[in-house]
Amino acid sequence: MDLAQDLQPIALAAVRITLFLVVAPPFNHGAVPGQVKAMLGVWLAVLLGPNAPATTAPDTADFLIQMITEAL
Repeated sequence: MDLAQDLQPIALAAVRITLFLVVAPPFNHGAVPGQVKAMLGVWLAVLLGPNAPATTAPDTADFLIQMITEAL
């Protein structure tokens, strides 16, 4: 396996989970620091990433488009 193929599902999951944590009612309060939300999102993505379906490694432009799509 290629490193890019291994990290792509984890990166996309990290974007999706972190953005959910930013807008989810228990976490969107000012008492939860942004660094905690980011670390929790990445940690959950690392745990769940290996279960994500493997995809073919796209070029950089396609990957950035997928990241923006996940953010929206």
